[in-house]
Amino acid sequence: MPEIARSLKGKIVVTMNYSDHNPPHFHVRQGRNKALVDIKDAVVLSGNLSRMDRTLDICMVKSAGGRKVDCYFTTGHVRRFDMSPLLEGSCGLVFRPLRDEKIFKSSMTVMNDTLAFDVAGNRDATKCVDIDPFVIFDEGEEIWPRKSPRRMAKA
Repeated sequence: MPEIARSLKGKIVVTMNYSDHNPPHFHVRQGRNKALVDIKDAVVLSGNLSRMDRTLDICMVKSAGGRKVDCYFTTGHVRRFDMSPLLEGSCGLVFRPLRDEKIFKSSMTVMNDTLAFDVAGNRDATKCVDIDPFVIFDEGEEIWPRKSPRRMAKA
């Protein structure tokens, strides 16, 4: 099946067949979970996507020093997301303006319920650079709630 999207580290994979059955849909795989999702309404037609069934909205962001951002989720979780790999990696062209520390800090905001960088300064969501909240949640360092030593030993 042709792959059309993949999250960082491949935790979520989206595929689509050219001549698949109706209604038009795409396939999503998250670990052992699989689902068919209707293109028109984004409704799960079959299968289960456990954690993806709920939204992960970010309500506040703040600089954590360097290129790290503390992202506060409406679930109460806080994740520290390091932007350095994105600024230096193959996505570097998209994020190039954010290499300037002043622009990085002054353009950081929440837009469409996720971490965004309003480089143009006009609150135009089509001109912002944003990061998928699932990527932030999965890849970010857990700040709150912190794992207790007992929970960490069992993991």
